[in-house]
Amino acid sequence: MLSVIELPTTECRRLLRVGTIGRLAVVDSEGEILLLPLNYAVVDDAVVIRTFAGSRLAGELWSARSSGAPRAAFEVDHIDNEKWRGWSVVAHGTLSPVDRADLAGHRLPRPWAAGERDLFARMTVIDIAGRRLGTGWDSEAAMPARVVPAED
Repeated sequence: MLSVIELPTTECRRLLRVGTIGRLAVVDSEGEILLLPLNYAVVDDAVVIRTFAGSRLAGELWSARSSGAPRAAFEVDHIDNEKWRGWSVVAHGTLSPVDRADLAGHRLPRPWAAGERDLFARMTVIDIAGRRLGTGWDSEAAMPARVVPAED
């Protein structure tokens, strides 16, 4: 059996920052959970996603302006079935619309799905935690797709 290791907050934030695909869970106005796999970026320690007008998520975000920001969770992970190891990071916070102009100069998420996704939302991270299964390996290096910081 492999040991489960709780990740320090700094490592959780690092893994969240270098990921490109995760899952967003939002509690909608009816109390139902909306769970979406999507591309994302991290801007100023907040998770930024894109959506489109008419989507269920957009409806929740723009209707929430009067009732307050919906609670949300965002999870990013990597599982290596062959070597029986993996890690997971979960951030909790609130989700709100953000203007594209406020994101100028930052790396933005690049959706894979077809169609215009010109509405942006930001999940302000209130809490973050993670864990890794197994030792002796680099969680970030094992990711099949990740953001590589530009060299100076």
